[in-house]
Amino acid sequence: MTENLNLQNEPADWKEWYNAPQLKFYSIAKQNPNVGLVASTETGTVQWYIWNPTDPQADKVQITNTPGGHPYPLFVSADGRYAYTLKDEKGNEIGHFVRYSLEDLGAEAEDITPDLPPYSAFGINVFSGTGKIGFVAVFNGTFHLFTLDVAADGTLSNRKELVTSKATLGNVQFSADGQTVFAMTNERTGTPATSLRAYDATTGKMLAELWDGTGTSMIGMYPSKIKGDGRILCITNQSGVETCLLWNPHTGEREDLIFDEITAPAIPDDWSADGSKILIACMDQAAEKSYVYDLITKQLTRLDIEPGTYSLSKFDKDAKHIVAIWQDATRPGTLMKLDAETGKLKQVLLSAGEIPPGRPWRSITFKSANGATIQGWLGVPEGEGPFPTILETHGGPTAVKTNLFSADSQTWMEHGYAFLSINYQGSTTFGRDFQESIYGNLGELEVQDMVAAREWLIDQGIADPDKVIPMGGSYGGYLTLMALGVEPDLWAGGIAFVAIADWAIQYEDTAETLRAYQVSLLGGTPAEVPEQYAKSSPITYAERVTAPVMIMQGRNDTRTPARPIAMYEEKLKALGKHIELHWFETGHAGSRADISKAIEFMELQLDFAKRILK
Repeated sequence: MTENLNLQNEPADWKEWYNAPQLKFYSIAKQNPNVGLVASTETGTVQWYIWNPTDPQADKVQITNTPGGHPYPLFVSADGRYAYTLKDEKGNEIGHFVRYSLEDLGAEAEDITPDLPPYSAFGINVFSGTGKIGFVAVFNGTFHLFTLDVAADGTLSNRKELVTSKATLGNVQFSADGQTVFAMTNERTGTPATSLRAYDATTGKMLAELWDGTGTSMIGMYPSKIKGDGRILCITNQSGVETCLLWNPHTGEREDLIFDEITAPAIPDDWSADGSKILIACMDQAAEKSYVYDLITKQLTRLDIEPGTYSLSKFDKDAKHIVAIWQDATRPGTLMKLDAETGKLKQVLLSAGEIPPGRPWRSITFKSANGATIQGWLGVPEGEGPFPTILETHGGPTAVKTNLFSADSQTWMEHGYAFLSINYQGSTTFGRDFQESIYGNLGELEVQDMVAAREWLIDQGIADPDKVIPMGGSYGGYLTLMALGVEPDLWAGGIAFVAIADWAIQYEDTAETLRAYQVSLLGGTPAEVPEQYAKSSPITYAERVTAPVMIMQGRNDTRTPARPIAMYEEKLKALGKHIELHWFETGHAGSRADISKAIEFMELQLDFAKRILK
């Protein structure tokens, strides 16, 4: 036991990092800037509120009162009259889209597809300026793209099934005049990479397709907001990193936006209402830089923003300001308004609750076994190392960990642990080759990266080699279980949230939206590539596990279902291994949408770590 690990006199204030009200999401009506939605934890669970962004002092009025929290987004219609969301059963993410009236807050939510079977959802897009909404529902093994007409009095009618597909179909977007629907699909690639297709919104006929060929991916982001302008702002990774382009499916015109100043992936955050400016986020080693590009003057301007993570960054109606949620490792999300020419803070619109001072993260890099450079975020406690250490892997895998607030990280550091979160191979924003390196062989390179991270931590004098604990949620939970089985001698124990233990059983039980994604990641179904499913599954390595394992899993989870974890527990127990499994009764986000549950699980983790490190 190191002197830095002292849980006898537990810090009294660590729960304040969880209990302080925190902002999670926001949305502002495109045609009515007086109507906004915001998600907050002020009641102890994630719930949604209506709010006036032009009057930050105005009271928020609660819309949802979902037991256990409502982590699924609410999408505000362009005119600000309605909010659309998925209503499911106990967080299982299977149900129907419903809408709330924002003019009659006492009215019951209206089911917009009462005659359809329950479905898993793959995005909803609301465009009420032309009286249409569009969404993708997945049932009976098929992706269905629907549109509905919205009359002047709000009545819904004339539902059309525009497109059906066995391949992934999502990210639905309408043109400004409502005549064209854009959607991405992996029908051409059979991998997570996608092409972009444009359809006639009346007939469903495919008008055009945009793709840069084998090994590339195309994503449609923002159609022009100007009626008569058929262009859409897209992302391609043809060059090996993400770049922006404009495409008009009606004329075939394409304009690639390549900037000498930007060498890292460039992701468009928004396109101004007048069509003149594009807001671009550049992710360089998981650190964000922001730019505004003027399509008229062809001038690229870098904004002087404070370091941290900016999410949901959008121009306001006249593009003079940018609204975004900002956070860093020490401070939770703040909704702020920035000057669109300089990036300087102009106004705090909504702020989180007061919290204890936190400890910062710093960006680090190291080499993995195959020579790849791996970036991570490191936080250390007070005192001199080596420390007991938490090695975190994020979910996804197509995601990236940035400099953001984590109550878990702050709590671990407050209790004397170092904390390193790594962007393993497979993470986004590090280039196409880096992201796609794991396709068809999940788990191998990522675990190598975890081993290299442990070696780096020890070489730097940060980690006690006998006290390194891998931890992660979702795909990160999967990697925790993989590391414990593939490299059993390196870890003091492992902590996994909503994890994956057996890809074959996962295939049988997961939501239909994710089944297609899983097949694309692994290169086929369990029947087609059984050896790969076995190689990539933690349950295959159960006999090799030597360190204690703790898992927190939702019984109603359709992303990472319960049955594979129950089978993993049964197998480990039969082998005489140390496993502690804690169930909660909701879905994938359940333990994070309910603050009391998050605190309860943090207490279990701290106790587990204390016991196994003695």
